Amino acid sequence: MKKQSMLFLLIFSLTSTIANAGTWGVLGGLNIDTPAIKDTTGALSYTSKASSGMGFGISHESNFLGVVGLEIDALYIQNKFDINIVGVSTNTYIQNALQIPVIARFYLLPIFDIGVGAYYEIGMPGVNVNGVDHTYGDENMKNRDYGLVGSLRMRFHIAPRLRLVIDGRYNYGLNELTADTSTNVSIKNRNIQALAGVSFAL
Repeated sequence: MKKQSMLFLLIFSLTSTIANAGTWGVLGGLNIDTPAIKDTTGALSYTSKASSGMGFGISHESNFLGVVGLEIDALYIQNKFDINIVGVSTNTYIQNALQIPVIARFYLLPIFDIGVGAYYEIGMPGVNVNGVDHTYGDENMKNRDYGLVGSLRMRFHIAPRLRLVIDGRYNYGLNELTADTSTNVSIKNRNIQALAGVSFAL
């Protein structure tokens, strides 16, 4: 009984510590998308060119004993890029999505940390190609993506419970975005995010 009571107190203490360490944040900035694209047969040559789209959303972070943290975000992002079939044509794509990154944070210095994790992305209805709206099916594209996230972040106190946040991220997509791979075209997401905002402790 004593062991059970001690275990309960330990779990309660850890839970209270985690709950009290939560911070909320607001982020916004640039989403720079340069998809990796290739013809799997080598018959055609593809290149992609990035454009700067916007990204913004909210974040929540739990701090575990001041050593590591777990951040979960909900970001609205805009993927903008050109795909060039060398010697044939160039098309400009704009695709909006909800991205949910889950990032483990390692606090190396009071103002600096690194993060590693994963993301899941849900495309909003439709994709714009050369100024005209199309369905994902029209463009032989999937509207779901997932991959890995790496982050370098700095935070500066600007008030007792308020911090300025500057965060650079790289997203490495793992999902094949071509819906019908018999077309011999492979597309995977690669993008850089430059985000800034504020976080506040509860």
